[in-house]
Amino acid sequence: MKKLGQGFWYDAKTKTAKIEVIRPGTNGAARRRLTLHGITKDDAETEWLEIRGEVARGLPRKPRMFRDFLEQYLAGYLATLRSDRTRKVYQSVIDVHIRPFFDHLQLAGLRISEINRFANAMDQKTKLKALGRKGAVIPGEGLLSPSTVNGALRVLRLLLRHAFAVGAIDEVPRGKWPHRRELHRDKSFRREELVRFFAAFDDESAFRAFYGMHRKLDSSSEAVGYYYGAFRDMKPLFIVAADSGLRKGDVLALRWSSVDFPGGRITVEMRKTRQTVVCPITDAIRTALIEIKSRPLVSSEWVFIGAKTCKPIDWSTVRRWFEVAMAMAGITNRSFHGLRHGLALRLIEDGASAHVVKMQLGHTDIGTTQRYTLDASHVAEVARRLNATRVTAETSTTR
Repeated sequence: MKKLGQGFWYDAKTKTAKIEVIRPGTNGAARRRLTLHGITKDDAETEWLEIRGEVARGLPRKPRMFRDFLEQYLAGYLATLRSDRTRKVYQSVIDVHIRPFFDHLQLAGLRISEINRFANAMDQKTKLKALGRKGAVIPGEGLLSPSTVNGALRVLRLLLRHAFAVGAIDEVPRGKWPHRRELHRDKSFRREELVRFFAAFDDESAFRAFYGMHRKLDSSSEAVGYYYGAFRDMKPLFIVAADSGLRKGDVLALRWSSVDFPGGRITVEMRKTRQTVVCPITDAIRTALIEIKSRPLVSSEWVFIGAKTCKPIDWSTVRRWFEVAMAMAGITNRSFHGLRHGLALRLIEDGASAHVVKMQLGHTDIGTTQRYTLDASHVAEVARRLNATRVTAETSTTR
């Protein structure tokens, strides 16, 4: 690498430039360093002169490349997000999908055409099975789903809006952003499914037959009896989840201090949105909590604890018994989160307003709640019309 000026080096073979400018009055203690890849000598020299001018005037450097913007502002942006899980998801999307495509592009030169190219490239990417020990991507089977593509586009748009907010770009790329049509899959628990789901916890003979067969154990053995006890002990947790509408993390982290038996309410600050939600203690929830209180091992802090510890129960344990109950009840395409969705649908079907559902679930946006309202009203309207048509047809046939 050849030195072409004070604080400016350039390698013509690799098209790599290194820039180092000392801030005035710091005796070299404060410096601005930058390495540019894939850049011509003239562009590198222009960048060097701009940085020297900015440093001399005491101005913060405006990021030139997309990767420079991330290095300078990403940590600050992620810190503004409300939950650790959201930060991890955004960081993963940025590292796996966004950086490989945009890192080498100029930030100020981004246009909607580049974003469309990114969306098209995402359409052709295969799913990821896992990340290797050193971060290597292990491909899975099939292409990325439309929801994954839309999720990456949403994160990209938020990043560019942040870039505009901090003055890194003069405007967010104009034009119609790409959007992939997603197949709506309703994973909400229906009333009859909840009946079958909870009935599974009380059917010991069915559990012994099911678990013994799948684990290749004698269904009449003490071991299967022990597992049934652990399975049965999970029922109160699922009752609280189904009747409160709390998210998984909020259920697992529920504290006794949040439970007000005399007042008949559970007050929780949701981990995802930091919104405070007040859930009524229904008869089913009260019975479930009293059952937990009567157990030999009870924590003074946490409501749901492990079998042999007073620490919060592990999600892997909950998921294992959830899947067993689902299989015994013959239910498919439902997740733990479907208990929350199911509560919203039941409330709407029983005549509750969207505002009531919003307050119960702790949504920050009424638009999120209205998805349940529209689904429930649509189904009810179609059923009413079909039933009316059937009655009319049967009447005319009888005459």
